[in-house]
Amino acid sequence: AHQLCEACPTLGDALIAGARYYQSMSDLTAVEAQVGPRAFRMTQRVPEALRGLRHLWENFLARVLLGLRHMSGVAVVPSRVTFVHPAPRSPWVRAELKATFGVQPVFDAPDNRLELPPNIAELRNRTANARIFEVLRRHAEALRPGERQQPWTTRVAAVLDLGGWDAAPTVERCAATLGTSPRTLQRRLREEGSSFELEWQRAAQRRAERALAETNQSIDAIARSLGFATGGSFARAFVRWTGS
Repeated sequence: AHQLCEACPTLGDALIAGARYYQSMSDLTAVEAQVGPRAFRMTQRVPEALRGLRHLWENFLARVLLGLRHMSGVAVVPSRVTFVHPAPRSPWVRAELKATFGVQPVFDAPDNRLELPPNIAELRNRTANARIFEVLRRHAEALRPGERQQPWTTRVAAVLDLGGWDAAPTVERCAATLGTSPRTLQRRLREEGSSFELEWQRAAQRRAERALAETNQSIDAIARSLGFATGGSFARAFVRWTGS
């Protein structure tokens, strides 16, 4: 998961990938990422019996933050950090945690959480590598527990939302990532009332809306990132998706 995150194109993609594939390594806690115009956060839900493992939880969020700083080359400072365990008794430990995160963590919270300024989600990853990303993503998908119980539309949407495509993704590449054949993938999507084309349009719309809301990228730059040949073709597609 660590190498996959380092190969992701942006910090937002890295946080999504990290949360998505964390469960492949550990089932102690549930981890999820939220990336959008108003939220850029990672949340870790901890069972009551494990809440006293202070060092484990502090190390986990610190490693996430330090990873984002390394990938972006920016001294990212979270807007809020919370932990489920009580505050350490030692003033020195509390001061060290504040120095590490850049803010004073909140303790005895409902969950462990790292909240970040939403605008940094689109920061480019200095260690991004599209080829490595593609290979690692395919292997990570094969390792995900319980993946086959999820609806195919959910699985396809998750793959498309990860980004990292150097052109509009094809059903062949998506099927390979999910460990199935293009024909089977199309059939499964039809059974759920969808299609690969429709799922790609929905994913492209989500990514376009996020880019328009959170970045200063030009229309042409957004179009290229989504696999469109020109800004005009992207603009026409966006009007078709949104009706405006």
